[in-house]
Formats: sequence, C-alpha cells, structure tokens
Amino acid sequence: MDKVVFFVAGAIVLVGAASVVMARNPVHSALALVGTLFGVAVLFVEQEAHFLAAVQVIVYAGAIVVLFLFVIMLLGVDRSESLHDPLPYQRVTAFALGAIVLAEILFLSAHQWATGQTAESDYESGGGIVSVALCYPGSLMTLSVTDPRGAVHASRQSGSPVVGHIDGEPGLWRAIVRAVDVPGGEPWAVAWATNAVCGGEKVDTGTNIREILSNAKLSSGLADSGAAGINIQVQGVSSNSARIYYYSNIGGVELSWTIDFYAATPNLGAVLTQITIKGINVTTQVVSRLTASGASISSIPTDYIVDRVYSCVGPEGNAMVIEGHR
Repeated sequence: MDKVVFFVAGAIVLVGAASVVMARNPVHSALALVGTLFGVAVLFVEQEAHFLAAVQVIVYAGAIVVLFLFVIMLLGVDRSESLHDPLPYQRVTAFALGAIVLAEILFLSAHQWATGQTAESDYESGGGIVSVALCYPGSLMTLSVTDPRGAVHASRQSGSPVVGHIDGEPGLWRAIVRAVDVPGGEPWAVAWATNAVCGGEKVDTGTNIREILSNAKLSSGLADSGAAGINIQVQGVSSNSARIYYYSNIGGVELSWTIDFYAATPNLGAVLTQITIKGINVTTQVVSRLTASGASISSIPTDYIVDRVYSCVGPEGNAMVIEGHR
C-alpha cells in the first residue's frame, strides 16, 4: 500500500510541476502548483513528517499560492501576451545555462559521490517480532533493515530515535545505517530485541542456534537422575543475562551458589556471584583461589558464536535462553 501511495503522489507532483511551467494560462499554472504542493504533502505524510505536511498545505498551498492568484488577478489574465522580447538574448542565454547544468549533472553522475557514513549491525533472532532502534545525536541518519529472506525494510522516520517493529522468521537480521559525512564521523547506536516465545525446544538449523533451559526441564532432569536434596533454578528476568541458582543439602552440609551468564561473544560468559557453605558467604575466598589457580570460568567456549543471553518467564517457568549462530 505504501508503494501505491508513493507512486500516485509522485505522479501528481511530476504532472503538476510540468503543468506549472507548460500551461499557457497563469491561473492554470497556479492551480497546478496547488496540486503539486498537495502531492508533496502526501509524501511528507508517508515519511511520517506530519508537521511538515501540515505546513506544506497551510502555508504554501493555503497562503502563498493564494497570494500568487491575487497578483495574477490584479494584473489581469485577459490581456494578450506581448511577443516583443525586451532582452533579445535571454532565451539563448537560458538555453546555454541549462545545457551547462545538464552537462554538470551528467558529469557528476558518472563519478563516485560522497554518500556519507555507512555502518552495519547484525542480530541473530529467534523469531517473533523483531524491534530495532537507531539513536544518534548528530545530523539526519537513515536505517534500513534486511530480514533473513533478503527483504529490505527502509525507515520512514526523520528524527532520532528511528524505531521499527517487524514480524519475521528466525535468522540473521542486518541493519544498515547511513548518515551525512562529517570529519571524524558521527556517533550512533543500534539496539535490537525480539519477543520470541520464552519456551519450546532447542532450535538448530545448522546456522542459527537457540537453546532454552527452563526450570521445568531442570526439575525433570534432576528427577530422572535420582538426585535428592538438590535444587537448580533459573532466577529473575533480564534482557541481557541469566542467573542460575544451585542449592544442595547432602549429608547435612548446605551449599548454594549463583552464576550469572551473559554473551561474551564469541563465547558464553559467566560470573560466579555468590557461594555459601552452611550459611557462610565464602564467595571472595573461592573466587580468589580460582583466579590464583587459573581456573576462572569467566568465558565458556561453545561450538557456535553466542550472540545473546537472556532470561524470561514462559509456560515452563523461568528460563535461560542462549541465541547464537555458526
């Protein structure tokens, strides 16, 4: 639908602009200018620049063109146009200048233009509605997003932040940022998110990976193993990490620890946040001994590149989700 509106409005603008300079009657030219301005206003609406569209209609079409018509009516449109040219060489000069401008356009179009900055940001989605936002403090930047099928979704907003919500399939999404070229470049940031269902089975397409570890699966695994006095849970909800809590009471010795997992691309990052034995916090002592012996678990290698780790609440309770690709 957007393409239909764009082409219809564009046709109105082009036809109206041509009529402005080709119509013999000045009143007809002024009315064609009104149509042109209305077409431009529709294009502004398509770009979600509603204020500019209103200004286009109210100020230009509603005031300036009316002033043109007033002057035309004041001068009179029933008088025959004089064929006498007070400046005999102005038409030749106009044609010459037009030819020079056309030659410059053709010359520049055949050379490399400085189109500004271009940068890319990739995201591996597990499916659902993908949300992407571009924030920048400088001059105008545009954002286009390519989904896993290769379809390009171009932004239609003109201010920061540029936000888009696209319903798509799992796979690699790519955002391309374009900006006005300035010395030293301009700062910008792209943020991704998805509302993929917090649950389900492991996804492995050979390229895209999505592993889910829920509390229900942890309980089922402990029950199948016959372990007693042990409890392992995913705790809390976070968009960029997941916390695993362990508790055991074997032989009267209470032991608990928590580990926070995060994406330390290309590996899976882990931080040991708390260890207690019989209610005594020994986190500092254990971490310092692990560090001294070189047995830190701050980075866990996997057989794929980890793109994102988060925790959420799904049909099977709290869950830890790891998304990545090969």
